[in-house]
Amino acid sequence: MIAKRSKRRMCALIICLPCLLILLVSSVLGDTAPREAVQAAKNGLGSLLRAIPPGDLRYYGFSVEGELTQATLGSPVRVSTINPDRLLRYTEQTELASFLSPTQLWFFPVLYLGEVKTILTVDTVNGKSKAVAIGSSRLARQLKRVQDTWPESEGYEHTFVRIYQAQSDFVVLSKEGTIGIVPLESAKIALRLETLKEGTYESYSPSDILPRLIPIVRLNLELHETIED
Repeated sequence: MIAKRSKRRMCALIICLPCLLILLVSSVLGDTAPREAVQAAKNGLGSLLRAIPPGDLRYYGFSVEGELTQATLGSPVRVSTINPDRLLRYTEQTELASFLSPTQLWFFPVLYLGEVKTILTVDTVNGKSKAVAIGSSRLARQLKRVQDTWPESEGYEHTFVRIYQAQSDFVVLSKEGTIGIVPLESAKIALRLETLKEGTYESYSPSDILPRLIPIVRLNLELHETIED
């Protein structure tokens, strides 16, 4: 079925995707996915693409229906998680890698003629890998821009980070033991990094970014608890 589109038309085609109120962090972009996850992505790609309404193709990065039949999958991204309570206890002495815990989610870039268009998500449903969503073309372009700016050919490793409580996405860079955090567009808005134009990204130290996220995450956790009560 088609996911609800926001006013900003950031639509995604979703079959089944659990609601997450946690920090999501992917492992190094291009991580090796299990054979079952890769096969699920291949099996689900065609049906998810065919379900896109012709009038919505541009929101998934495509121009005409004929492009869908030539779409392929890129290297997958493993998604990990961290409890937000641990983020609230962050100090400058905390190693960011110690927060990570892998989940069953995988993100597969969807390509047309080698160009990244959108993202296909694979999850484990009833014990089996299944393609559950396609969408987020804007995010796919942002990730590609960061990869091009800090390429693997120059020794960089990339980790995608999504913090739902802050409605923010990041890429963590690692090179020769040095860690940097690149705020993507949603994070730039949340952190009020107004000096950075759209499509322009900078790398910051974890100690510059994570403390600024803590009050945002804490507030959203408190709001969530209030709603539950």
